[in-house]
Amino acid sequence: MKFGSKNLDRVVRFVEYWPKQFPLTIKFRHTDWCTDEKITQELYQSLKENNIANVLIDTADRRDLMHMRLTNNEAFIRYVGANHVSDYSRIDDWVVKLYDWKQERLKKSIFLFTRTWNWNPLYYLPNLSQN
Repeated sequence: MKFGSKNLDRVVRFVEYWPKQFPLTIKFRHTDWCTDEKITQELYQSLKENNIANVLIDTADRRDLMHMRLTNNEAFIRYVGANHVSDYSRIDDWVVKLYDWKQERLKKSIFLFTRTWNWNPLYYLPNLSQN
């Protein structure tokens, strides 16, 4: 079953009732969540009001899911590398973005690397430590 934006009311109720003492991050993969601006705004406003983080998905071949919206002071980035020409430049962009967010309000970040077959995650560390 595809969990698209037609389920917005269910998501809103869920985050309103989520126990506030337990941190929560939600990942929205269906493109419906990003294509209708009214729904997108309502979704992220609800997450923000309830201090729920959203997963930022960075996949070279799925730019339709890419957004840069923090809904609280945490960033959970799911970075998908697939030996694409943009893999390293996207990492460099994230180093800069995380640094900027840290200067503004970011308190916690989780960077999850997935599907990185021929890629060295140590590339990321020197760039991050400089900032």
